[in-house]
Amino acid sequence: MRVEVLKPTNDDWCGSYQIDGYHKGVKNPMLVQVFFNGWIGDGVWRTSVWGNDDLGMEFDCSTEAECWNKFLQVIGMEYVDVVALRELGFVSA
Repeated sequence: MRVEVLKPTNDDWCGSYQIDGYHKGVKNPMLVQVFFNGWIGDGVWRTSVWGNDDLGMEFDCSTEAECWNKFLQVIGMEYVDVVALRELGFVSA
């Protein structure tokens, strides 16, 4: 099962997604995609965050529960920024 959510960011992800409109008073906010990738093989589960080009971060672990909880932590953030993701254990992809 793969789940995808768009979330606002303050960072330029070497191309962030943008929408026409407002989010909390910000016109055309920048967004990133947050993925629960699920099982990717060899006992590894992944949650990842990507801009609209080649900048992404990933969190790999050995259980579905840990991976899903990490996904929930990220989508619960007001803004999904690189520094906050590193603090959660994400690495550059």
